[in-house]
Amino acid sequence: MYFGKLTQPEDVRATGVQIWLEGNVSDRVKLANILVDNSQSELLGRVMAHEETNPLEIAQVMSQPDFPVQGYMNGLDDNQAFLVLNSLSSVAVTGEPSSIGVISKTIQGYDRMIDREAPFDRLKNHHMAQGSWESLPASLRSDIDQLIK
Repeated sequence: MYFGKLTQPEDVRATGVQIWLEGNVSDRVKLANILVDNSQSELLGRVMAHEETNPLEIAQVMSQPDFPVQGYMNGLDDNQAFLVLNSLSSVAVTGEPSSIGVISKTIQGYDRMIDREAPFDRLKNHHMAQGSWESLPASLRSDIDQLIK
């Protein structure tokens, strides 16, 4: 698949979804880098939230060493960040290590100059309401609690 600069924004989402659905992990990571490098994290969030994408796929792609986790998550608004974190945490409750690592990396990478606690506060409240907070690894719960203090 060919990847280049974004030149026709109206076609980017459709192409992104096609790459996401038909490409392999490497293609998805390349797509992520192109979109994040072009300040299109919100668009990447919409592509990743496509109805045919499952949370494990998101975790597998985001855990790749060259996936721009920090740039991507910092480029999302609080609502989209929560949606991504919720997808990742639904995998983390199963003990799947890649999703746990991505969430931890996100916590560590959030720019401390801006308020980024809201998605994590919402994530904790969601898991508390669902009765699944204790199913997350203790270290992850602790990191989240530290962030939202």
